[in-house]
Amino acid sequence: MIDEILKVALDAAEAKTEKDGWTVLPEGRTLTLHAAHEGVGLNVTRVEALLVTGALVRARTSKGDTFLVPAKAVFAVALEGGTKSGGARRAGFLG
Repeated sequence: MIDEILKVALDAAEAKTEKDGWTVLPEGRTLTLHAAHEGVGLNVTRVEALLVTGALVRARTSKGDTFLVPAKAVFAVALEGGTKSGGARRAGFLG
């Protein structure tokens, strides 16, 4: 399920995959990963690039931090930044 959520989110953000495998969002776009494990939530904000390898999602933020999150723990993705509809942020989650 997470593969489908990430694919839809990255397509909507018009992200590009680089030679090293990282998928990078265009300038001005970021996303937030919403994950949870055994009732404990984690929000990874301002994600600029993702690398999904098997059961692991690597998320690189605008601050240069890298988060490693089990793919099965991610339950939603929120896109921030400019959209085709004039730059307004849409309420809610993708997924």
